[in-house]
Amino acid sequence: MKKLLSIIVPFHNVEDYISDCLQSILNQGLMADNYEVILVNDGSEDRSMERISNLLAENSNFHIYEQSSQGPSIARNTALSHAQGDYILMMDADDILVDNSLPIFLQHAMTSRCDMVVANFIKLTSDSISGYRPKTHQIVNIEQISGYDYFMRYLNPRECYVWRTLYRREFLDQNSLRFIPNIYFEDIPFTIDCYLHAEKCLKIDMPLYIYRQHEGSIVSTVNMKKLKDLNQVMARLLEIKESKHWPADIEQGIDDNIFATFSITIWYLTHDKGLLQLKDDYISDFKNKVLNLPTGKGIKQKAISLIFHHMPNTYIQLRSLFG
Repeated sequence: MKKLLSIIVPFHNVEDYISDCLQSILNQGLMADNYEVILVNDGSEDRSMERISNLLAENSNFHIYEQSSQGPSIARNTALSHAQGDYILMMDADDILVDNSLPIFLQHAMTSRCDMVVANFIKLTSDSISGYRPKTHQIVNIEQISGYDYFMRYLNPRECYVWRTLYRREFLDQNSLRFIPNIYFEDIPFTIDCYLHAEKCLKIDMPLYIYRQHEGSIVSTVNMKKLKDLNQVMARLLEIKESKHWPADIEQGIDDNIFATFSITIWYLTHDKGLLQLKDDYISDFKNKVLNLPTGKGIKQKAISLIFHHMPNTYIQLRSLFG
């Protein structure tokens, strides 16, 4: 049966958090007939399934799919292939929604028929989440703009979070917008690709989502696999840039996102002694996937691109010494 909304929740070994995530969906006050929750168990080996067994039994609009451990990108693609909602919301299983906020965003999405409806979010630790209550659900500001304009004016390359947006399902399907399989940080190219395809975006200044900060998150446990995945992200952004003749400001915006992703990668590499010892492996992977950094628009970016191209080991060593 067709739904207004599909909420996608992939999960892997999140027994401490997944019940709170699903309960926050139930706390939205949505009619069960109007939405579905698509859960993808990505090879969990803990008690995650046990923790949510009662919720699955009690809510017929909660659907579970099983797969071997293949990562969140494939899990999300699996869920998207089953989604029936007019709009899609993709959550991380260790996060929660602000109580009673989702109906407001869904109403604006259905009225506007925008390709993307973008919300505010809040970062909280596990200790502070339990005591958090929003003072108001009042919308501070609402703005309808093109995806191009949102990309240029508002997108922070360090916050390409897929979970802050309601996506029109037909928009995703018609443009074949899916996640790169088998990589972490898949949000970055997916988000940018979506904005560059979107005709209409709705930016709503009101919190919808609470992003849980904890030690077990993907970002807090970086390894060489994840650094190489960031190289894959940069390679995909270069593909997007070269896929058509973009206006100069869009090309520059993509370059800025590539450079920001590179800066994040180098920061992780140079702040971890174990990773730093593997710098040759990282450099080889970078040159194989990315080839060269964009030269950038400023003197600093141009200098970094030039030095890293000709003397990558020297650049990494200097960064490790001077930050």
